[in-house]
Amino acid sequence: MSYKRIGGTLAAVLAVAGAAFAIYATAPEPICNALEGIGYRPIVPACGLDREQRKQMQALDRQVQAVIRERNAKPATPPRVSRVIQSARDAVDRMTAAALPVEVDALKRIAAGETDAGLQELEALAANKPAQWLRLAHLAYALRSDKALAAYEAAAKRHPLAAWDALALSRAYVHTGQVDAARKILADALAVQPEDAAEDRAVVATALGEVDLLRRDLPAATQRFRTALAARQDLADAAGDDPARQEELARAHVRLGGALRTQGDAAAALAEDRTALVLRQRLADAAPGDNRRQYDLSVSLERVGDGLRIQGDSANALTRYRKSLAIRARLATAAPDRGDWQRDLAVSQEKIGDALSELDDQVEALVAYRASLKIRERLVAANPHSVALLRDLSVSQDRIGDMLFITDELDRALAAYGASLAIRKRLTAMMPHNPLLQRDMAVSYEKVANILKAKGDIAGAIERNKAGLAIVQQLLAADPTNPMWHRHIAITLVKLAQLKGSGVSWSMAAAKWQDLADHGLLLPTHEPAFEGIKALAAAER
Repeated sequence: MSYKRIGGTLAAVLAVAGAAFAIYATAPEPICNALEGIGYRPIVPACGLDREQRKQMQALDRQVQAVIRERNAKPATPPRVSRVIQSARDAVDRMTAAALPVEVDALKRIAAGETDAGLQELEALAANKPAQWLRLAHLAYALRSDKALAAYEAAAKRHPLAAWDALALSRAYVHTGQVDAARKILADALAVQPEDAAEDRAVVATALGEVDLLRRDLPAATQRFRTALAARQDLADAAGDDPARQEELARAHVRLGGALRTQGDAAAALAEDRTALVLRQRLADAAPGDNRRQYDLSVSLERVGDGLRIQGDSANALTRYRKSLAIRARLATAAPDRGDWQRDLAVSQEKIGDALSELDDQVEALVAYRASLKIRERLVAANPHSVALLRDLSVSQDRIGDMLFITDELDRALAAYGASLAIRKRLTAMMPHNPLLQRDMAVSYEKVANILKAKGDIAGAIERNKAGLAIVQQLLAADPTNPMWHRHIAITLVKLAQLKGSGVSWSMAAAKWQDLADHGLLLPTHEPAFEGIKALAAAER
C-alpha cells in the first residue's frame, strides 16, 4: 500500500498537513545564511549542514551555548595568537619616544608570546587611561574573549563606539549567549550613524538584523535588512559598475529574501532572489573564470528554484536547479579535492530529485537521489566522523526511501529508512543534546512506521511513531515556545489516531490542533487539514 492508496478525508488531512509541515520545517534557511555574513554562523549547531535540512533550525542550541561559554575562557588557537603577536610587534616598531613605557613593555610582552602578562599590564594602564580600553579590546579579541568583552564594555561606557567596534562587541556578546545585549549595542550604534556613512549603516544594520533573527524577531530583522539594502543600493549607485559593490548589493537582496521567506512572504522573497540572480549573472558573465562569482551564481539559481517550488512551479524550478548543477559540476571537476564543492554538487542532485518527485517523475528522481547518495558516500568515506557529512548521507537515504515507498517497493524503502535511522542514532550518540539531530531521529522512526503500517505491521508502526513522539515531546519540554515542536507533535498525533490500538483518538489530535490555532501557530496551509481533523473527531463521537 502506498501514499496514493489512502483515500477520503484522511488522505486530504495527511496530504495538507504533511505539505504544510514540510514547508514550515524548511523555512528558516536565512538564519544560517545571514549569520554567515558577520561571523555568527559557527555558533548555531545546524549551520554548515546540508542547506535543505539546516532550515529547520530555530534557535541557539542550549548545549552549544554551554560549550561556547566554556570555550571563551580558553586561550586562542595558535594561528590567531600568532597574528596578534605580529600585530603587537608591529605596534612596538611604530612606538615613539612619547609612548608610555608601560604600554611599550606590555606590547613587547605580547610580542614575545607572554600574552596574558601583556594583557594584564594593558588592563592596568586602561584603568587610568580610558582611551586604552579600545587598544586592549582590539589586542585581546583574538586572545582572550573575556578580556576583550570587558574592555569593549568599559570603552562603551565612556564614549559611543564606532560601527566596527560595536560590531566586535556584539559578536563577543553573542558568543557568550548575551543576545539582548548584542542587540542593544548595535541599535545604539545604528542610531548615531550619519546619513552619509552608508557603509557603516549597512554593516551595523545587517548585524542587527542577524541578531534579531537569533531573537526570533522576524519583522524587526526584515526591517533591518531593508535598511542595510537601501544603504548598499546607495553605495552601488555611487560606485557605478564597481563589481565589489554589486556583489555586496546581491548579498543584501539574498539576505532580505531569506527573511521574507521565513515570514511566509514567498512572492516577495522570490522577487529579492531574482534581483540577486540578475546581479550575479551579470557579474559571472563579466568574469567567467572567477570561481567565486560562478559559485554565487549557482547559489542564486538554487534559491530562485526553491522559491518557484514553494509557489508550486516545480518545472521552472527544475530548470534553475539544472543550471546550478551545471556550474557546480564544472567547479567540482576543476577542483576534485574541494570537499565543499563536492558537497554542493550533491545538494544540487538532491534538489533536482525533489523537483522531479513533485512532477511525478519518480524514476528520474530516484536517479538524481542516487547520484547525490554516491557523492555523499564518497565524502563520508574520506571523513567518517563528520557530523555534517553523516547527516547529509542520512538525508539521501531518506529521499531514496521516499521514492521507493511511493513506487510500492516497501522492502527496499524500509532498508533505506533503516540505514538513515542507524546513522541518526549514531549522530545523536555523538551529540545527544542537539535538537536538530534529535528531531531527525524522530522523523526516521516515523518513516519506518509508515512502511510498517503499509506492510500491515500495525503494532510496529505504533511503536515507532510513539518513539518519535517521545523524542519531540522531550524537545518541547526543553524549549516550550518553539513552534516547530508543537507542529511536529500535532502531525504525529494525526498519524497515531489512524492506527487502531494506539491509544490516540481523533479527538486528542483535534485538541492539539486547536491548541495550535489558539496560540496562532497554524499556518494558512494548515487550515484545510484542521477542518478535516475536526470532522474526523466529530464522527468519532
